[in-house]
Amino acid sequence: MNRLRDFVGIAAICATAVIFTGCGGDDDTEGGGGGPVVVAPESLTGRTYTLTDSNGGTSTLAFDGTADNYTLTPTGGAAESGSFTAQRNGDIWSVNTASTTSTNTGALTLNFSNSTSGSYSWQQGDAAAVTGTFVQSSGTPDPDPDPDPDPDPDPNGIPAPATLSTITVTTGPDAVSPNTVYTVNLSGGSSGTFTAVNPEGNSMGSGTFTYTPSGNSANLRLVYPEANNEYDDMTLNFTQQAGSGQANTFTGTQLIGGVVSPFNGTFTY
Repeated sequence: MNRLRDFVGIAAICATAVIFTGCGGDDDTEGGGGGPVVVAPESLTGRTYTLTDSNGGTSTLAFDGTADNYTLTPTGGAAESGSFTAQRNGDIWSVNTASTTSTNTGALTLNFSNSTSGSYSWQQGDAAAVTGTFVQSSGTPDPDPDPDPDPDPDPNGIPAPATLSTITVTTGPDAVSPNTVYTVNLSGGSSGTFTAVNPEGNSMGSGTFTYTPSGNSANLRLVYPEANNEYDDMTLNFTQQAGSGQANTFTGTQLIGGVVSPFNGTFTY
């Protein structure tokens, strides 16, 4: 039985039904053990993020470290600058922008899946909202109890490995089942078979895979034959060295129950 596909399929049903009835348990999200852990940074000032939109375009968004100003620089395009105000609610930063180089005002939402990356939506003027993923490319890291500071992701990326033997995935907010952690063990080099297990070692599915590296990224496609050839299709963006334990990001799509949905998050390898 493909436990991964069963799990996310149930999660999708719950997401639809929760508006009316919830999906098990009661509606008290506070519980008895305190609120959820917040991973979003306490401030955006002094931080720079690389934005990758849903069409593959990239841009750099820099928040000034001393004033409430921002600069947005599309790759190959002219920079836009202006002022901003921002407010955090849990892991979501809501930012209002006002350009000084045009008449545009905007509403930017940064949804953090960890302290340095997540998904975003940006509505500017009368244009359609742009959505995609982001990753922090520079800025002062959050305080870390580890005496050895974690390395910042390399904004230029590192070469994708020729093959992968294992990858641990944490699904992001756009996945059918967000914040799910599982490890995929790959056998066969650039193509072959795989098994997936959760942190407790329980099976979460198996099937065949293809792995195609190209520069600083790679395509990993996992196909689940026992689940009517449903799949996870992932573009892996490599910014950290193998074995570092530091998060890299991925984007892609997944087919579950006949529906293709966005699929993003982070991974280590």
